[in-house]
Amino acid sequence: MLTVQLSATVIALDFVIGTLVATVLVYAKPWARGLAHAYVEVIRNTPLIVQLFLIFFGLPGAGIRFDVVTASVIALTINLAAYTAEIVRAEIESIPKSQIEAGVSLGLTGRQVFRHVVLLPALKNST
Repeated sequence: MLTVQLSATVIALDFVIGTLVATVLVYAKPWARGLAHAYVEVIRNTPLIVQLFLIFFGLPGAGIRFDVVTASVIALTINLAAYTAEIVRAEIESIPKSQIEAGVSLGLTGRQVFRHVVLLPALKNST
């Protein structure tokens, strides 16, 4: 049962954080894109076991202690969100510019275009 709870929690958090990071990678200011890109590259280029060790054994040296389950959720979420961010970013960038222009020409706001024309089809295509 713990595995199911852990998986459900991590998947939910991973989806939200990964989508936010993907949005930053595509639409944010250059300094924010740089930070998001650095996060994705650092996390994707280090093994998960190293990340787990750093969170569970390294952070107590800085005075931050987590129990086993919390450390696992944090490490797995951080790791999987980086991979999800790249998947969602690629799907966002795969939406043709003509669809975005069509949404704008229909009078949709920028947020409506992003939500209805870009994000929802991108998430649908990524499954």
